[in-house]
Amino acid sequence: MTVAEVHVGDWGTELRLTLKDGSTVVNLTDAVWIRYRISDPDEVVMIRDAVIRNPPGTDGKIKYVFVDGELDQEGTWEYQVKVLFPSGFWQSDILNFVVYENLGGGPSVSPSASISPSASPSPSV
Repeated sequence: MTVAEVHVGDWGTELRLTLKDGSTVVNLTDAVWIRYRISDPDEVVMIRDAVIRNPPGTDGKIKYVFVDGELDQEGTWEYQVKVLFPSGFWQSDILNFVVYENLGGGPSVSPSASISPSASPSPSV
């Protein structure tokens, strides 16, 4: 399910990215690890392993699926991807998404959603 908004209490929401170096897709086949660094509005940081969406990862597509209780506050969240290869380490641009409150302040009834930024991050050198 793709929705326009992510709400407090949502889970199953996918944070999807296509990793690129400039305009070239990053081949993730040889990556030792790929991690999301996700910061909530209070700057509490979570480190989560990314999943390659189409193994072996030649298309650069990854995701993280939020679990119950992680999207626990409204506001602007930031995230960055970090990738370790045998030949080096790089980090994406810092991106963000907004988590919205619910009507009446209760939990969302939506079991899942997708977040996909309009621009793919490029590695920082």
